[in-house]
Amino acid sequence: MKKLFKPACLLLYLLTVMVFFLIGLLYANWIDAGKNQGLAAAAIVLGHGVIFSIVALILSFFAAYHLKHKIIIRLNLLFGIFVLAGVLLILFKANERNKLREKAAEPLEELKPTKPAESIRLLAIANTALQREGLLSNDLGLGFFKPNFFDNPVLYFYGNPNWEKTVDDHSPKDSVVFKKKEIGGYEIAQAPSWLLPEHLKLDYDILYFRIQSLGTEFAEVIVNSATRNTRYIDLRQGKVLTWPKFLLSVSTVAFVPNSYQEIRIKPLEHASTVESSFSFMRPVLVKEEWLLVQLLDSNFKATGKGWIRWKKEGRLLISYSLLS
Repeated sequence: MKKLFKPACLLLYLLTVMVFFLIGLLYANWIDAGKNQGLAAAAIVLGHGVIFSIVALILSFFAAYHLKHKIIIRLNLLFGIFVLAGVLLILFKANERNKLREKAAEPLEELKPTKPAESIRLLAIANTALQREGLLSNDLGLGFFKPNFFDNPVLYFYGNPNWEKTVDDHSPKDSVVFKKKEIGGYEIAQAPSWLLPEHLKLDYDILYFRIQSLGTEFAEVIVNSATRNTRYIDLRQGKVLTWPKFLLSVSTVAFVPNSYQEIRIKPLEHASTVESSFSFMRPVLVKEEWLLVQLLDSNFKATGKGWIRWKKEGRLLISYSLLS
């Protein structure tokens, strides 16, 4: 029994408790033990650490009794390294969380208060010019967000979200205000100075923001197609169109310059080419990186069909037209 109270054994008990307490915390985090538990989350996570450490402490008594002194010293060294690494990891994570909180609390310098839109046509003209000059990035993103301004006359923009809170717990940083025109349709009454969406033609009810990232309640969208600046929006304020859905909603597609593409009879690079003459291509089916298109003549009558590659290595290989 005296062996159980030797310094090396006492140190083993202490390090065992610390090591398995950390392991219990890591396990609780891995299984999301405290998820959606509110104020009880911290207690649940700590409870896992306590249970792990108690069980390990009991087992350490048996280990100390049966193991040789040299092995106990080696275990102490190993456990000591693990505890040190665990403490450093906890400090690193805490520092990262503090940085995120500080960043979220900082005002977004480029955000300016919403002001009356002097001319919404200027936005559309600038956007069209950017597309023609090829200044838009080939970073595809995840698709597009189409605001529902029929039911939501104000589209809110948010800064960096706190992912532990809901959309309703956040305050918007800026907004776009829509109003119904007397002759029908909608127009933008107020908008931030930096607003330059991917596609804007409100006389045809067209307004699309490209999605960079997607969450359960928020979507990060590009709000300026020239600077690539992003903001977060509430998913309840519109509709998400992934690239396949978006491509199937456009009127026609075409090859981008210097793409050197051929229309294939199958979605394969080595498949035979389609020889039918055509003036337009209308999307019919999306299959991974390939798009089945209907070939149309100048009168929009079908002349055949075939497969084209719409993207490769994250780059868009086609252009598209939203209007016929």
